[in-house]
Amino acid sequence: MKEIYVNAEVTAQSRVDTDTEGSYENAYVNEDHFRSKQFKNVKQAKKSGMNPVWNKCYRASTVCLLLLCILLLIATIMLWMQFHILYTEKGQLQKQKDELQKTLNNSVTSLCKDTLRIFNSSIYYISTERKNWTESRVDCRERGADLVIVDSLEEEEFLLKHLGRNRAWLGLSDRDTEGEWKWVDGTPLTTAFWREGEPNNSNNEDCAEIVGTANWKSWNDTPCSRNNSWICEKNSF
Repeated sequence: MKEIYVNAEVTAQSRVDTDTEGSYENAYVNEDHFRSKQFKNVKQAKKSGMNPVWNKCYRASTVCLLLLCILLLIATIMLWMQFHILYTEKGQLQKQKDELQKTLNNSVTSLCKDTLRIFNSSIYYISTERKNWTESRVDCRERGADLVIVDSLEEEEFLLKHLGRNRAWLGLSDRDTEGEWKWVDGTPLTTAFWREGEPNNSNNEDCAEIVGTANWKSWNDTPCSRNNSWICEKNSF
């Protein structure tokens, strides 16, 4: 009986030991298999580039780069269109400028030929219209000049030569104080070329005119409201 129990205990112990060893072996086998499978999956993921985190970053970067390229393309197109518009407008403005310059040159050439005269350091404009003294002076000032101031016999003779037999306003008057003749720049009259018996102020005659004649004494006082041609003078310097 005792041997039977001993054998039974040995047999039971052997089974326990066998089962334990099998369990451990199975655990080790399962663990090794899991690690091998995990390593294989990681290796395969790295090999194929399918890492989920990096894949998301790659996609996001690609989308951002694409959007940036689209924005740059749109900006480039808009800049090109703006440049084209400005270039076209510049060409049109240049054409208009050239046309205006041509017209101006023709006008100046015609004006110089017909109405402008040069003497010493001054340029003279002899009008072909007729206005009163005040309006005539306004016209001269709009030209950057003023009614003529005559201060020498040479200048007097020069004006008579180009005036012909016409009459024209001088920049001389006594409108402020009767009998005190002053030029438009405020200086008093010192050198005068009055006609015989002038000025006589016979009819409220407060403005001076030059009368085309062969005689160098050609000034006359006349009402400022009378319509006359006029002479503008501008210093060329």
